[in-house]
Amino acid sequence: MLLIGALAGFATTGKTGWLVPALLLLPDVAALGYVSARAGAHPYNLTHAAPLPAVLAGIGIWQHQSLVLAIA
Repeated sequence: MLLIGALAGFATTGKTGWLVPALLLLPDVAALGYVSARAGAHPYNLTHAAPLPAVLAGIGIWQHQSLVLAIA
């Protein structure tokens, strides 16, 4: 449901389609932080949690910033 909602929200921004696969893979880049398990856990968990995109979406809507909303 989150993916469907995110894609529906992205469709309203009018941004280019290449941004979708790039942003879908971005949280997995955070796994590179696991070179050190203690330091890597925080960025990985932050990028795989729903509150960060929810806050970004709220800021994007509030500030009328379509790029921020597309990233969310």
